Amino acid sequence: MAQFMVTAAYTDSAFAGMANNPHNREEAIGKILSALNMNLESLHMTLGGKLFMVVSGSAEAAGSLMIVAGASGSVTDITVDEVFSAADQVDWMQSASAVMGAYKPANA
Repeated sequence: MAQFMVTAAYTDSAFAGMANNPHNREEAIGKILSALNMNLESLHMTLGGKLFMVVSGSAEAAGSLMIVAGASGSVTDITVDEVFSAADQVDWMQSASAVMGAYKPANA
């Protein structure tokens, strides 16, 4: 499964709802993710009022998550970015190293 970093900014009405009814947002978010066949890897909130989480699942599900979150009215400025492991990065470096000599830069 692919992993995605999801960030969003809570709206004023979402903050009011959380202040008036303190509750664990992980449970509510977990229900959406479960319906999309996704898993929550981590969930955080920044002091700047941003939601930050890492989820795993398909790209299609991640796109659907973005739409559901935006339609809720609880968050704005949603980003969903696929993330990769350090091992993936090493694979990229090795692949790039193997083809470096085959590429002639335009300014050479």
